[in-house]
Amino acid sequence: MDIEGVNESTARLHMTQGDRRRATNYQYYTRQVWGLAKNFHIAVDTTLGDDYALETILQALKALKGRQEANV
Repeated sequence: MDIEGVNESTARLHMTQGDRRRATNYQYYTRQVWGLAKNFHIAVDTTLGDDYALETILQALKALKGRQEANV
């Protein structure tokens, strides 16, 4: 709001329009649905806290690394 000098409702509209453009581009280039859980390796609920999010991501990375090493 400060950067563009707009009120809250206009800022929300800009965010919604940006999200729509992002979803359209994603679907066009990947032929997949934006936000569909099966298109992600991991989803983290950040409302559970930064420490939880960090630990979850680190555990997922370790698991992926272990799987890659097992395939070599």
